[in-house]
Amino acid sequence: MSNQVLIVAAEAASRTPASVAQSLNFTPVIAANEEEALALLDEQVFSLIAVGDEATWQRMREIVESRQPMTRVLRLPEANGDDTIVRRLLTRYL
Repeated sequence: MSNQVLIVAAEAASRTPASVAQSLNFTPVIAANEEEALALLDEQVFSLIAVGDEATWQRMREIVESRQPMTRVLRLPEANGDDTIVRRLLTRYL
């Protein structure tokens, strides 16, 4: 199984999930937008895909089901400076 977590979010929104993934011994891979994420899906296998935007999350879920059916897609909560919620979610899904 892959130890990579794909984070689909703008740079500022990806910092906390990337930090949490690293602390859980996973390698974060950042995609700033859906197009970058789709290109990465064709090249690599991910343990989890965490998405920052609601509309992107729904589209990614549908696409991932056909390309990497064993990979879970998680909707990231709004950033509030506290990594507790993100840590709980990633721990639960990983």
